[in-house]
Amino acid sequence: SGQLEEASISTVVAAGVAGNAWALAGNTTTDSTTNFIGTTDETVGRPLIVKTDGTERLRVTGGNGYVGVGTATPAVQLDVNGGLAMQPGTVTASTATTQANVLNRSFIVVTSDLDVVSRKLELSNGAQDGQRLTILVLGAGGNSTYGVRMLTSDSNLRLSGNAELEDGDTIELIYYSGNWYEVKRSTNDN
Repeated sequence: SGQLEEASISTVVAAGVAGNAWALAGNTTTDSTTNFIGTTDETVGRPLIVKTDGTERLRVTGGNGYVGVGTATPAVQLDVNGGLAMQPGTVTASTATTQANVLNRSFIVVTSDLDVVSRKLELSNGAQDGQRLTILVLGAGGNSTYGVRMLTSDSNLRLSGNAELEDGDTIELIYYSGNWYEVKRSTNDN
């Protein structure tokens, strides 16, 4: 009759690819060496595209594997057209020495309840070489003299000098080979 009959998506997908389908509710017994979502025609270099509401949102290019978010022409490994937000981890500096467990964080907010002389901040190692970390220090109750200090003598800190960070101050670091290296710091006097 030329009319498409209504059928469930799982029936259509399974019928169309003879059982090699990814189920909408998940798959079992997959082997990542042979089961994957993507393209296999290497000489053509076709991208993998993800769309929502008919609009392209993410593209993995063929050939170089660049990932574009909000762009169809990524020029580097990860190319984002739009803002990038990092949810902060939180640390409360309420003892003489506080260890911030960085893990895979890129943004940490440290709240201190005393002045920089009384509160020292140490950092755990990063998760990966090249990891960037921004630390924002806040004084508890908005006290502008509360903060933390970070010392060049700490085993994994490579700073341009001891850092005394008070309410509103920031420091940016990059992790490499077991050490956090200072990129810059900002003193935001209140």
